[in-house]
Amino acid sequence: MDTIVKNNFIYKNMIYLIDLREEQELIKSRIISKDENLTIISIPQRYIFANKEFIDNISKDSKVYLLCRSGNRSGNIKNKYFKNNDNVISIEGGLKSLEQFGDKIELVYGKGGFGMQQYMQFVFAFIIIGTIIAI
Repeated sequence: MDTIVKNNFIYKNMIYLIDLREEQELIKSRIISKDENLTIISIPQRYIFANKEFIDNISKDSKVYLLCRSGNRSGNIKNKYFKNNDNVISIEGGLKSLEQFGDKIELVYGKGGFGMQQYMQFVFAFIIIGTIIAI
């Protein structure tokens, strides 16, 4: 594989899979790359706008696949931010359509639960409720 250096980042001419799922979804299942030419990056949907330039840069020399649970979010992101970029591809069907990557990936299931975001929301709610009760 050729190594490409641009804007102080090193990119290999490889395949990128961007997982758009939120933290609580990643606790339930996560994707592991079993192929050195496939890089999996977790960027929740709400942060794509801040990573558009990065994704545009890596997609100049590589295919970038967008993945979510069902395929709806990835389709929306593709249409909103990367509509004219043929190297950014939404995976229709989401997690159920990962068979196209064959043995290059492994889907690992967790026990689920709450992520840091949910715990912070609980703390914030308790602070608000405590403040209201104190008043």
